[in-house]
Amino acid sequence: MHCPECGFVNGEGANYCQKCGAFLAAVGESGGNATTAQYQLDDEGELKPVDPERAPDGGVLVDTPGFLPGSEQEAMGVIRHGAGLLHAFAEATVPRVTVVLRKAFGGAYITMNSKDLGADVVFSWPNAQIGIMAARQAVGIVHGRRLREDESLSRDDLADAYAAEHLTAPAAAASGWVDEVIDPEASRESLAWALRSLRGR
Repeated sequence: MHCPECGFVNGEGANYCQKCGAFLAAVGESGGNATTAQYQLDDEGELKPVDPERAPDGGVLVDTPGFLPGSEQEAMGVIRHGAGLLHAFAEATVPRVTVVLRKAFGGAYITMNSKDLGADVVFSWPNAQIGIMAARQAVGIVHGRRLREDESLSRDDLADAYAAEHLTAPAAAASGWVDEVIDPEASRESLAWALRSLRGR
């Protein structure tokens, strides 16, 4: 595969240029499905092994508002599949880089190659929201009693204030959940830098 940046001819299935580090394909996605170093989720949500010659380098693009709770989801195997994905990331031996694009909440975020799961580098886009849960749900727990006792309080206003203080990408960076907040246009360059830096790991 020819590198669009430097013209170097890379081996078939390479995700980044061996010479300059430019991305040749979307790292961490295969046909729109989330992937890990040794496994990927197919269209039915089953964890399938990836050909080692074509395995991604551990990059993950994250946009997950969380695991959808419910008996129907449990019957479909959300816990089993989530555990398989968690195990695949935890066992990965390649460099692991994450970019949070929009939302990353709760256990689903932890499962998607979070810093807590051992990601080497985590980037976030500036408008991403990262936290234990979404703002409206958090307000129901943090301010539940006040909301029940004072009808003049607005759940939406409290949720907006909570999100502004706790769920922003800079707040996640200050808490150590994110290494750097990057502009979307800088994603390719930042991922290439991270993979070059981690190449010998």
